Formats: sequence, C-alpha cells, structure tokens
Amino acid sequence: MPRILIFIIVGVLLLAGGGVTVMQQMELGPFAPDTVEEAEAGTEGGKAKAKKPEVDEPDPPIFLTLDPIVIPIFQGDKLTSNIQLTIQIEVARNDAPEMRKRMTKLKDALLRDLIGFVPRHLRDNKEMDIDVLGRRLMVIAERAVGKGLVDGVLIQGILDRPAF
Repeated sequence: MPRILIFIIVGVLLLAGGGVTVMQQMELGPFAPDTVEEAEAGTEGGKAKAKKPEVDEPDPPIFLTLDPIVIPIFQGDKLTSNIQLTIQIEVARNDAPEMRKRMTKLKDALLRDLIGFVPRHLRDNKEMDIDVLGRRLMVIAERAVGKGLVDGVLIQGILDRPAF
C-alpha cells in the first residue's frame, strides 16, 4: 500500500511539473504575455496606467553562442596544446532567425580558418592577440554568412590547455 501511494504522489508531481513546463513554453495561462490591446490602450488588468512617450529605441542586439571551438597546436609530430575559444555572435534582433539557420556554416568557416591561423599567429607571437583575433573572426563571419548580418564577434574566453 505505501509503495502505491508513493508512486501516485510521484506521478501527480511529474504531471504537475510537466503541465507547468508546457504552459510556460507555450506562453499559456499565467505565463501569457500581455495582450496587444491592453498595451496599446495603456491599461493593465482594467487599471489605467500612464503612457510612456513613444521613442524609437532600437531593439537590443541578440548574442548567439557558438559551441566552444578547439584548435590543436602541433610542434613537429607532437601535439603541444589545445586552444579552446568561446565565441558569441552579435546580430540584430530581426536577423536572429536567419542567423540561426546559418550557424553551422559559420562555425565550419571559423574552424577551418582558425586551425590554420592560430598556429601561424602563435609561431610569431608568444600569446594570442585578442584584437587581431576579433577582427579576423569578424571578417570570416561576414564572408561565411554575408555582409551586414553579423554586427560583431565577442570572444568570451580563450583557454590554452597543454597536452601531456
């Protein structure tokens, strides 16, 4: 009897959690956004609220995160280190759906270029120059997905892991 009661309680909790998750993802019930009519009328739930002056503020950009890119560094026949780059791509809000479709092509272009560029750069310099790398990533991104789609490339982190 106690086992059945435990299974029933766990089942109810799972169903409730699943229901809340579905409502949240589909923006139903208490998770629904305010209706357009209420926002235009300046009311919220029947209460009048002060209208804000209309100012044409541009939408904030969206940052799309790429999976970390790992670049192997060889000296002769031996692997000396792996460099891991964490990158975010800055795009305009209205360009984000188009950019999401082209992310695979972008990541491929960045990986192909960086596998050749980073070892060459490290041969001449002791450490990575983030400014040079950022400009290069921007040029490659514009070539891969088209000019004007990418607003910026943000390097979140560079991790140099020596190989043993």
